[in-house]
Amino acid sequence: MVIGAEHASDFGLVWYEYPTWRRRPIAAGEFTTDAQTGDVDQDGDFDVIAGSLGQGICWYENPGGARAEAWTARLIGAAYGHDLEVGDVDQDGDLDVVTCDKQRVVLWRQEEGARWSEVKVVERAGEGIALSDLDGDRDLDLVYGGSWFEAPEKAGAAWRETSIDGSWHPETRARTGDMNGDGRTDVVLSVSEGAGPLAWFEAPLDPRDGGWIRHVIDGEALEGAHSLQLADLDLDGVLDVVTAEMHTSARRRVFAYLNEGAAWRRLLLSSEGSHNLRAGDLDGDGDPDLVGKNFAGEARALELWENQTRSAGWPCVLVDGERPQTQMGKMGLVFADADGDGRTDIVAGSYLYLNPIDAARERWQRVKLPGNVDVHFQIDVDGDRCCDLIGISANDIVWLEAADGDARAWRSLVVGSLPEGRTQGYATAELVAGVRPGLLFTRGQTLQFLQVPESAPEESKWPRFVASTETGEDGIAAGDVDRDGDVDVAAGSADGHRLLWLENRGGLGAPFPAHVVGHTRQWLDRIALADVNGDSRLDIVSAEESQDWEYNAAISWWEAPLDAAASPWTRHEVALLRSVNSMDVRDLDGDGDADIVAAEHTDQRDPEAAPDNLTAVFENRDQGSIWVVHPVDISHRSSHLGARLCDVDQDGDLDIVSMGWRQFACLRLWLNPERD
Repeated sequence: MVIGAEHASDFGLVWYEYPTWRRRPIAAGEFTTDAQTGDVDQDGDFDVIAGSLGQGICWYENPGGARAEAWTARLIGAAYGHDLEVGDVDQDGDLDVVTCDKQRVVLWRQEEGARWSEVKVVERAGEGIALSDLDGDRDLDLVYGGSWFEAPEKAGAAWRETSIDGSWHPETRARTGDMNGDGRTDVVLSVSEGAGPLAWFEAPLDPRDGGWIRHVIDGEALEGAHSLQLADLDLDGVLDVVTAEMHTSARRRVFAYLNEGAAWRRLLLSSEGSHNLRAGDLDGDGDPDLVGKNFAGEARALELWENQTRSAGWPCVLVDGERPQTQMGKMGLVFADADGDGRTDIVAGSYLYLNPIDAARERWQRVKLPGNVDVHFQIDVDGDRCCDLIGISANDIVWLEAADGDARAWRSLVVGSLPEGRTQGYATAELVAGVRPGLLFTRGQTLQFLQVPESAPEESKWPRFVASTETGEDGIAAGDVDRDGDVDVAAGSADGHRLLWLENRGGLGAPFPAHVVGHTRQWLDRIALADVNGDSRLDIVSAEESQDWEYNAAISWWEAPLDAAASPWTRHEVALLRSVNSMDVRDLDGDGDADIVAAEHTDQRDPEAAPDNLTAVFENRDQGSIWVVHPVDISHRSSHLGARLCDVDQDGDLDIVSMGWRQFACLRLWLNPERD
């Protein structure tokens, strides 16, 4: 959301970044009552066009990128703009600007060489303009007051005026759209500064000949209805109307009018008023939301009305809220059908949680596993139908096997030992072709591989190899990066700032050679491999941790080149959040590409964490060029090595399981609403 303000002490023009509404500066100074966004310089991003009280009509060049802060101000013209609209009025392929200063309407034509020319459209007191093709000739005409002005065929020629309603108040809000589905563009008007009705005007076959038919939406006199928006609020295929009285009015009402054909159903949304309300799908769920604020007075809060038409939400289930202090610092989170009932159970640290029939409403039974083990793997060790888990207890590698069918009792056996260090990255991988999968995991600043024996796993220690001495203790991912038929590894370096891929050359006799993919500003934490852009090559997705509350930790995907070893990898930034220590990458929406789920880690020092800690799905659109954020949770709930995906409730979609750092006492499950 972009907003400009008067009486600002520093940055009067700012934007708020969805979904946590982080405030970002655009320009210092004071700004008038209207602004628009549009790609003025045609570089693929949105610029901001606004009226500055100190300079005039300006456009502010978007620097691009999640980290960028410095917007460049460029003057269009030294004028005042109470109303401002943008569009390609002269049909030359670039954006022009139309302003109204309450005395005249001016077209600012964008010329070659970043020049702007001023063209007077009409000189008459009033306010409220709209650009739209009213006569069907594919150029933009103008609505002003109770009239519309036809765009001339030749630049500099006069704009022809045709009355819509000669008795309408000169101070208006104007919007256009097909209100009755007849294929013609109608006009909706409110009275913006005085008292008057709300009405829409049905376009005749030839709008140049007059004969616009007035239809009253609300015959009650609205006072200062300075906001007017058209949107299909209830998704029934027809346009609805939103308007709001300003804070200076007696009742300060915000109304939505649902278009039901012959009648309008009025909904009161607020009694606090709004001055310049806008409609748009802010949360990406397919229905239009509303945002607005008052011009002055005590209640100048920036308000959001979230449309609930398509809002299902991810219900949060507290699987366990009383995990003991021993689970502080546990890193393992795996999924297994431990009791063989066909439902996915959860193993977190030293505890198994048995999935009830109703994962959302029934109690999850907690089973304490032997010792102070931290479970990282579920793999069938001996083929006997009893669930097997592999974990680490101090410096021992422990094999746990269910002793009974219901997984309430467990046997344990130490199958190896490890040097001192922490394990935050783990994956099951078949590093040697034709040999059963083994266990790949970090241990301090080494990458270890534990081979599960083909037979008699209980009779001796399991073979362990060092795959690399260049990695850190954080996330890893296994996959065929160089497309030579064997499994390679992606990991972070020991210094935390280099993304590596480790080349498997067909054996475990020597460490895997390391290839540098790129460098990061913050510490690399979570790693995933996925074909993000659909070119059949595995790209790398990474997330960074910063251990603070600053927005400085990036989620990125690194585009794989044709030759993974010889060519540079291209980095694409998905989002810039606070410390991201939880991430998973899967196809969440069933469209065949890789989406990302990630969660912020803000409970490093305080278990309460940030009040707006974000857990979200980043939907991959257009082969990784666009990422749409879908919030799952915005609250105090923090995640550390969580936000893992699994179909917990067996309904065919992926749910999210997460645990925290200082919030270790809680194990949480968010159920995907797609089919629930």
